[in-house]
Amino acid sequence: MVGQPIGRIGNIINGDILGGQSNLPWATAYTNHDAILQAGYQLGVAYQPAAAYEALGTLVILLVLLAMRHRKVRPGVVIISYVALYSMSQLLLDFLRQTEPVIAFGLKELQLTAIATLVLVMPLLVIIWRRTEGRARHAPEPLLTGILRCGAGVPG
Repeated sequence: MVGQPIGRIGNIINGDILGGQSNLPWATAYTNHDAILQAGYQLGVAYQPAAAYEALGTLVILLVLLAMRHRKVRPGVVIISYVALYSMSQLLLDFLRQTEPVIAFGLKELQLTAIATLVLVMPLLVIIWRRTEGRARHAPEPLLTGILRCGAGVPG
């Protein structure tokens, strides 16, 4: 997760993941003739930095995953959540990316791949969630609580 935002910085430098034309203050205009602008993009014109949005999205995903890891979720949940969250981010953020052609249903190849990935991964998350929920609901009473209740004359 740390490597993906770093990779997107390279995309920003090269100018190879761009959004539509923009007048926003953070829009990026490339003037270096070494920039790898896609067909239809021009030097000196400001475009939405779609790669920067993707970098920010991956940093948000990293924070969510770190929070999940801190909560000590069941093994496998963090990696499956990463795949699901990244797929969702690509599905949404790719609407900003203007450098890729629309393939089918008004969606780009990356978005169609993200949907297919979600269809495969979401059932796994549901299965793991149900197994985790069931264990938590029927978890044995902590030892110290049982000892305190018995010591206080309350049936344990």
